Amino acid sequence: MGEALYAIQTVMQAKRRAVERETRLAALVCAGVLFEALSSKAGFRPLGCCNDFLAALLRFARSADKGSAVRVEATRALGKVLIAGKTATETQAKEAVKVLRGNLVNRSPLLVLATVSVLEALVFYTPFLGPEYAFDAEGFVAGLVPLLSTSVLVVRRALARLVAVVVSHNIIIASAPTGQEPAARAADPAARAIARTK
Repeated sequence: MGEALYAIQTVMQAKRRAVERETRLAALVCAGVLFEALSSKAGFRPLGCCNDFLAALLRFARSADKGSAVRVEATRALGKVLIAGKTATETQAKEAVKVLRGNLVNRSPLLVLATVSVLEALVFYTPFLGPEYAFDAEGFVAGLVPLLSTSVLVVRRALARLVAVVVSHNIIIASAPTGQEPAARAADPAARAIARTK
């Protein structure tokens, strides 16, 4: 398996003239599919190659001169590597968020959708976009809200879901002290009416 990952990595990182665009795209797809398939296998330890793949995929996802198709496939593969490896460091997660936030304003709906998917994976599979790491969820969501005005329905829905996912993972709900009814319940007219009939 290590040889296959090494071959894929070699094609991904080859100089532009040495590798055709379609070959690089195929390597990106292969990397994503392999990491996704191997993530559920017991004993698979991608730790050694995960960091190299993350660095290369972040570089491709960021690079505007690579073309939209390469950026989309690199972004998709990035999400699969993050899920499979579950080893992203805080620095890698911050770098990924920084790169991916820039992709959210891209004109390509496919790139935006792939980016939203990876950001959701960062929320679900790493702890770095949660309150325990002092993630600025409010600032992040504030940056997403203006993007909801896009005319592309599927992008608007994906962005709205991302807002909901980030908010739900970062909200802290305080519970009422034991033995006391929450104030909102007591103020509810329906609850008062039911209490009077008893």
